[in-house]
Amino acid sequence: MTLILQEYRFPLHLEPKVESIWEVYSRAKAERWDPSRSVAWDRLDAGALPAEAREGARLAWSHRAWLLFGRLSETPSLLVRFCLERQRESDPKYFLSLRGTDEAWHLDVCHRVAERCGGFIAEPGNATYAARFNQTLHREVLDASLGLDEYVGAYVALREHLEAALLAAARAATTEPVLASALDLMLRDKLRHAQFGWLYLAERRGQLDEGTRAAIARRAQDMLDRFYAGGLMVPALAPETAGDVAAAQEAAAGLGVAPFAGQVQALRGALEDARARFAALGVEAADLRLPG
Repeated sequence: MTLILQEYRFPLHLEPKVESIWEVYSRAKAERWDPSRSVAWDRLDAGALPAEAREGARLAWSHRAWLLFGRLSETPSLLVRFCLERQRESDPKYFLSLRGTDEAWHLDVCHRVAERCGGFIAEPGNATYAARFNQTLHREVLDASLGLDEYVGAYVALREHLEAALLAAARAATTEPVLASALDLMLRDKLRHAQFGWLYLAERRGQLDEGTRAAIARRAQDMLDRFYAGGLMVPALAPETAGDVAAAQEAAAGLGVAPFAGQVQALRGALEDARARFAALGVEAADLRLPG
């Protein structure tokens, strides 16, 4: 049975407390955009693309949307968790109220691209692979037996850090100007999401005891196993179940997607950087490894 935290929000403390996170929140407000107007969709002539590349982009961008569908409920749950925790700072709550909107906009972009490339694909063709997208993070983050700091370390700081690296690799590989502009907006948001996680851990550093630091490292590896071993983030890591999506990504390289070699290179560099960031926080993460 899952334990639910008790109500401790009152009295409310809404004044800014963590200046670095307040600055990230303020920047997020200034960098708001609208997927329907901020991308020049009328300039995307998908019909002029080679059929194999267009079909690959259709599946590759649908895959991005599946990932985003699976986490739309996570940010609201994380916001609730911050509210329920006794005397947690206000700044993360403000920031998370915007992160959920960012993720919805990213989903909108993915859906629009897939539609223009032949139609959005609602789910993976492989049932085993499809089941892996049914994440339960929205429930786990509200489980009182799991520490909030370890969750932030694994699923905010590290996960967003790696996903930003994958987006950056996709942007570097993209030559189509409309898709490049969409990725620029998505990457800007994703970098901000990762920055929030690292900044919050730094703010909490003095309150991370030995047990919490060890829990962060364990949960970080659990996250890597969960999101990468089964091919969720990088389908080519699980060719037996996600081979069609992996092939689509290769065919769509340059259309908002990086080839497998570029994805792996980006992840390795980002993970090395993350290990150093964790070490600076006193978290022993030298053994963190990507599956496979």
